[in-house]
Amino acid sequence: MLIFSLNFSFSQTDQQNNRFPPLQFADYGFKKNFRVLKTTHSDINVFNEKYPNTDYTLDYVLRSFFFISIHLSTSQNTLISMDGTNFKLKSNKPIDITNEVITLIGGMSSGFREVQNFNKNLDD
Repeated sequence: MLIFSLNFSFSQTDQQNNRFPPLQFADYGFKKNFRVLKTTHSDINVFNEKYPNTDYTLDYVLRSFFFISIHLSTSQNTLISMDGTNFKLKSNKPIDITNEVITLIGGMSSGFREVQNFNKNLDD
C-alpha cells in the first residue's frame, strides 16, 4: 500500500466552503483517493477533542489515518467511500461519528489495513 503525504495548508476557499481536505491520500487504484465525511456539525473545532487514550484529535485521526475530507454543515452525517458508496451514519456526537466511521472502514477491503495500522499506532 502506498500512501502519499501532503504538507497541506488550508486554502481560504476550502475553509469558507466548510471543507477540510485529508492530510494524506491513499493509493488503492480508485478514481478518488480519499473518503468524504459529510457532517451536520458547522464548526470543525468539535472534532478537536482527543481520541480516547491518545494525543490525536478526532480531526487528525479521520483526516490522516483514514484519508477523510470533512465537509461541514451538510443535511445529514454520511460517509462516502473511495468507490462512491454512501453510508448514512447513525451517530451525532463527534466521538461517536469517528468510532462509527472507523468501524465502517474496518469492514471495507481497503480499510481493514488502515484500522490495523491505526490500532498499532495506539499500542506504540
